[in-house]
Amino acid sequence: MPFSSYKIMKHMKTAKAAAFCALISTVLTTSTRAAVLANYAIGTPGQETTAETGAPYAATTTAQFVTATPIADTAGTIGLECSSAATTPANAPFLRIDPQGNSASAAVAISGNKYFTFTVAPTPGHFLALSSLTFNGTRGGGGTPRGYVVRSSVDNFGADLSGGDFNTARPTYTAVTVDLSGAAYQNLSTITFRIYVYSPGAGSSVDFDDFVVNGTAPAVPDTNIYSPNAVGYVNLALTPGFKLISNPLNSTNNTIGNLLVLPRFSQLFKWNGTGFDSANFTGTGWDHPEYTLTPGEGAFVNVASATSVTFFGEVMQGTLNNNLPVGFSIRGSQVPQLVDVTTAGLTAALKRFDQVFDWDAANQTYISYSLTGNGWSPSTPNFDATKPLFISSASGGTMTRSFSVNQ
Repeated sequence: MPFSSYKIMKHMKTAKAAAFCALISTVLTTSTRAAVLANYAIGTPGQETTAETGAPYAATTTAQFVTATPIADTAGTIGLECSSAATTPANAPFLRIDPQGNSASAAVAISGNKYFTFTVAPTPGHFLALSSLTFNGTRGGGGTPRGYVVRSSVDNFGADLSGGDFNTARPTYTAVTVDLSGAAYQNLSTITFRIYVYSPGAGSSVDFDDFVVNGTAPAVPDTNIYSPNAVGYVNLALTPGFKLISNPLNSTNNTIGNLLVLPRFSQLFKWNGTGFDSANFTGTGWDHPEYTLTPGEGAFVNVASATSVTFFGEVMQGTLNNNLPVGFSIRGSQVPQLVDVTTAGLTAALKRFDQVFDWDAANQTYISYSLTGNGWSPSTPNFDATKPLFISSASGGTMTRSFSVNQ
């Protein structure tokens, strides 16, 4: 199977294993925060100012491997302030933008450079894979029309990513989500956003708060290291809820601190033989970055919002051995390939009545398979490139497979 594409095999018949479910009942919790690369909360009480520079405009938080510039009026065409007006939202202060006249429509705002801007970039050795930009906006008063247009440096600020009139007035916000999941917003070395603002006249403001750039900042493979082996990458899409994942490529550092950048407050659960060791992603990194995820190892992750992970590294070749302890373990394919468990060497490593459990992420439940004297029942399970299985082995063993990239 080519490394460039993979197909997830779905089984229509499912069965819950009550005893097995009890083993992982402690991980079935729900997280509630989104993936955050940079967050602008626009100051704290006492920081209100009409000055266009200073602490209120800086990013409140940034994720590990990410930098962000302050919100700024680089064109010098608008009034920008951290404001707390007479009628304020509950989370004041907020960003108050006055286009200062000559900006009565979106087209006029764009032609007149009536925008504020900020830039998000990865640290050296990483790149940006974006999913969305979110923020809150509203009219500063009753006069209309007042609204916004979002553009970015990806196409040299040529196309509108989002825009429109705000139909609410302070203190009621309108929530805005800008979709950045397309191919143009992946594998970026930097991105600058411009938010153009229009209003009916000077002194009629448009107000904003809580800008959040969502996505990941994966590591870039070191192209200066020579290797006779095949190198590549595998993208893994993660949807809200629990999912079993595995790392199909051998990196120079197979710890989760190097491999995984997830939404803030995401969780990882790694089976230690008798229970789960947990790690939490706080927005600045993992609280246990030393946990490993070597090729063939698996773990549960729990994310609250859609995101993606990119694994980089070498394709392991030759005779590959993956140890199976007595009892439960999470094991995956050591190569990035959709493969049935017999080809992967798992069937030969198990005994009659041993079981494997596939995790159905869509339904958040298990699909169970048993090894009988006539093979697997109800059918032969599969490993995907990044999907391991929970394995129950009465006596342990070793998954052994010979592999080369020519297969």
